[in-house]
Amino acid sequence: TGMTRTTLGILIGLVLAVIVAARYEGALSAGIVGGYLLGGTIALLAIGWQRHWLRVDLSRAFRATLEGFMMKLGVALLAAVTLRFVPPAGEALDWRGFLVAYASASLLAMLFATAETTRALKESLL
Repeated sequence: TGMTRTTLGILIGLVLAVIVAARYEGALSAGIVGGYLLGGTIALLAIGWQRHWLRVDLSRAFRATLEGFMMKLGVALLAAVTLRFVPPAGEALDWRGFLVAYASASLLAMLFATAETTRALKESLL
């Protein structure tokens, strides 16, 4: 099916995250890149879940959206607690940089996916 605009947007965001991370060193730099990668991955997984239900059963789409949000929130919480309170993990990845980058990737994916899904639904309904 080719690369979607959402995937392309996530990849462009990754390039920007790497550029920002290059301005820092050590755990902060790694936290930015790691947070963005995990945030983008979980966001794409949640988007895929929602799109699956849009194709299979439209009445289930809202529930899938909530499930995707809870998945992103749960992973963010688990990662933040781990990076904050497990010293070896926190020494490798700064939890604050991680969370900012994670949230940025999630937001970016949501913006692109919403536009893409809205366009697809309009085209299929007209």
